[in-house]
Amino acid sequence: MKTDFKSDVGRLLYKISKGSFKIILLQTVMGETAAKILQKYGRRDWPDRFVAFANIISEYNIDVDHCLPPPQGHVFTMMDELQHKDPYLDNTDIMILAQVLHDPDSKFFITLDSKLVGNPVIKDYEGRLRDSGFRREKLKITGTV
Repeated sequence: MKTDFKSDVGRLLYKISKGSFKIILLQTVMGETAAKILQKYGRRDWPDRFVAFANIISEYNIDVDHCLPPPQGHVFTMMDELQHKDPYLDNTDIMILAQVLHDPDSKFFITLDSKLVGNPVIKDYEGRLRDSGFRREKLKITGTV
């Protein structure tokens, strides 16, 4: 049975909003979302769709003011390492993932991207970051809460 993406996202955000999670939306994700909205709906409908996206951010108290800092040198090193370990990941996925991995205290990375959920290369890489003491928390990459 095929599920509706919009419904999946709505259920996911509802569950998150009822938990004790702090949701942080990376600036990279904001840019990727804006580009996808523009690509899917075109210039005429883009403003209305982006306003709807902004309303979702507000409704679920998603933190966009105190996002993780812009990528730093080590994030770019991580991006390069991940690209070499799994060349099937695209650049935007790698940038988002590297920013999340660079935060030593992040516990969950919630995505609906099947290339990231359960990826053994990413699990191994994250485990080595913890073993080296760089990450303090185990990162769970999941499509569900």
